Amino acid sequence: MSVFYSPDQTWPSHPDKVWNQFLTQAKTRGWHLRLNSDHSWGTLVCRVGVAASDACQFTIFSSGAGTENAAKAQLVKINRGCTHRPKPVDAEGAFTMLKVASSLLDAANQILIGVGDVREAENLLDVAESTMNKVDAMQDALNRAAELDESGRESIREGAITAVRAGVDPGDPPQVEVILDKADAHLSETRSVVRGMSGSDPRSVRRRLAVERERLSDLRLMANS
Repeated sequence: MSVFYSPDQTWPSHPDKVWNQFLTQAKTRGWHLRLNSDHSWGTLVCRVGVAASDACQFTIFSSGAGTENAAKAQLVKINRGCTHRPKPVDAEGAFTMLKVASSLLDAANQILIGVGDVREAENLLDVAESTMNKVDAMQDALNRAAELDESGRESIREGAITAVRAGVDPGDPPQVEVILDKADAHLSETRSVVRGMSGSDPRSVRRRLAVERERLSDLRLMANS
C-alpha cells in the first residue's frame, strides 16, 4: 500500500543521508512523495499532484551502487525535467506578492491600534466612574473615552476593509490572527520563489521581505500583548 506526502507535510527519512539531502530540496521545490511498498523506496511526483495521469515521476531506490551520483542525477531532473515546472518569477511578480502581504500587515496594524484605543476608552470610563465626586476629572475622562472609542472603532473598520481589498475575509469582528496568518503565507510563498527569480537581482526583494518579516513578528507580539 502506498502512502502519499504533500510538500507541506513532514516526509519520512531515507536510509541514505545523500538521498535525504536530495529529498529536502525536492520538497522545497513543491514535489510530492509517494512512499512505496514494493522494491523501490518511493517515487517523486511533480507539483501537478499524485492524481494527475501526466505527472512527472522519478523512482527512488532504497540502496544500490552509485547512490550519490544517482541522487545528483535525479536532482537535475527535478529542477529541469518537469514539463509542469512553473515559469520563473521575476522581481515584479515577487513584489506583487509582497505588496499583498504588506497590505495585510497594514490591516492587522490598523485593527490592533483600534482595539487598543477601544480598550483605553473602557479604562477611562472605569476611571470616570471611580471619580464621580471629581466632576472635572470625570468629564475629561468621559470626553477622552468617547474620542478613543470612536477612533478605535473607525481604525478597526478601516483595517477590515484593507484586509478585504487584499483578498482576505477578516471575519466579524475582525480576527487579527487570521490576517497575520495570511500575510505569513504570502511572505513564505515569496521566500520560496525568490530562488527561481530571473531577469533581475533578487537582493531588493530579499531586503523588502526581511522588513515585512520583522513587521509580522512585531505585530504578532502586539496581538498577544
